[in-house]
Amino acid sequence: MANHVRTNMSFRNITEEGRAEFQRLMKLTDAGERAWFGLAFVGVDETTADDVTDYNWNTAYIGPKWCYVEEYGEDYAIFVSAWGYPEDGIALLLQQLEPVSEGVSVDVSFEDEMPNFVGASVITSEGVEDSVVWEWEELRDIFNERIEDLAEHWDEEEEDWDDEGRDILQENMWEIISDLQSEWQGWN
Repeated sequence: MANHVRTNMSFRNITEEGRAEFQRLMKLTDAGERAWFGLAFVGVDETTADDVTDYNWNTAYIGPKWCYVEEYGEDYAIFVSAWGYPEDGIALLLQQLEPVSEGVSVDVSFEDEMPNFVGASVITSEGVEDSVVWEWEELRDIFNERIEDLAEHWDEEEEDWDDEGRDILQENMWEIISDLQSEWQGWN
């Protein structure tokens, strides 16, 4: 089962007014020891600070049971969450930006720490426009295809690489994952 999921969100299009509102909302998350993503929504539809730390509220409005803002800047945010990426929370964020930035959308990439899965999405204020997820079995095949000499270290019986293969994988895995996400999003 997945544990921590890292999500990178970057704006495709946003107005200056949208950027200012995004900064205002992200600053609200700085209120505690951890930058709780839900704090960006305090005051929306009478949502309270107690609401946004509740498990049920988070699973209904953010997606994962918890989600922190690890970092944010003018045109991006990085989140860390439990078991999945904050798809619903990102859509809710874009709903808050839509009145001052019509047509705002983001590119999102996410990866489980193992990685049990990785993916990429395009999200608008109406939700996910398009998305792809690669599960571990698919990733394993992609790694064997794309990383030179890795496949020769695969043990079918054990369904794993030998020690040398795992070392080769660790040296190349995250670059391959980034390439997959970028290729899907057309960034290359």
